[in-house]
Amino acid sequence: MPSQGRTWLECARCCAFPGPRLDTGKRRLLAGLAALVAALIGAAVSPGFVWLAVASFAVGLFATVAQQIVPLAVHLAPPDKQGRVLGTVTGGILIGILLARTVSGIVSDLWGWPYVFWLAAVVMSIVGAALARWLPRAMPTTDLSYLHLLGSLWTLVRKHSVLRRVVAVQFLIFAAFISFWSNLALLMAEPQYELGGTAVGLLALVGVVGALSAPIAGRFSDRRGPAVVVSMGAGLVILAFLIFGLWQGSIIGLLAGIVIMDLAVQSSQVANQSRVYALDPNARSRLNTIFMATMLAGGAVGAGIGGAAYAAWGWSGTCALGAISAALALLLSWKP
Repeated sequence: MPSQGRTWLECARCCAFPGPRLDTGKRRLLAGLAALVAALIGAAVSPGFVWLAVASFAVGLFATVAQQIVPLAVHLAPPDKQGRVLGTVTGGILIGILLARTVSGIVSDLWGWPYVFWLAAVVMSIVGAALARWLPRAMPTTDLSYLHLLGSLWTLVRKHSVLRRVVAVQFLIFAAFISFWSNLALLMAEPQYELGGTAVGLLALVGVVGALSAPIAGRFSDRRGPAVVVSMGAGLVILAFLIFGLWQGSIIGLLAGIVIMDLAVQSSQVANQSRVYALDPNARSRLNTIFMATMLAGGAVGAGIGGAAYAAWGWSGTCALGAISAALALLLSWKP
């Protein structure tokens, strides 16, 4: 009812749009998804390399909307279930990445690469509609402007020694992970396999088994602490690369190593993210930005150095690089 000088129109507006700032994050998320759909369509209709490169850059730029959902989910979760929720959301992201490899490989082989982008645009449109309908509102946790938020990232890095160590560990683990996947297609093309893109995509399905462990890792992290999970994950990545290196030419060895590695990488990511989010509940989105940017930088470095190692020493070089990177991560995770 109108009170304290408020008109009926003001009351109606308040009821229709309770707390306009509450929808700011949701509007930005949906706007990012709309831009992603547009970028995917641009890639699908690309008439040449330059247009495709620009559209691909836009796809990478706006695909970060997935990472906006992660801190929101943790923010909405009860404190005693944040690890489990984090594991569920990040597990879904990794399963999506792995299934995308499979689906894109099959679609590309059957109908051509433009249809991969068309399919992704349709899927993202469906996701956007679902989020618009069911995504809950959440109060903003800071009044800082965007430029001040960006400037505060370095302040957070300087302030939290745990953050610096965690991002270094995840950088190394993800570098090992991407060094494997970025060179797998080259390995599959070698005489002992002679398989194409569809086979590589099907191998990614095996990784879903490991990705399904994310909720379990989240619950274990809630009970025993994330440091134990991270150390176990780094150790399992080393084991996976030992299997890849010692049983070259064996499909069984390759499958076993993929399951172990995806389980290890997903578990360590969930545990490390839970450590990062616990540092400052009011800065989870910024902390996630630092974490994910560093992790993806590790993936880029792993792809580059892994490719150079493969060119110089073959698959053994890639395996050695992955094992060394994971061993360094294990040493850092043990440091008191």
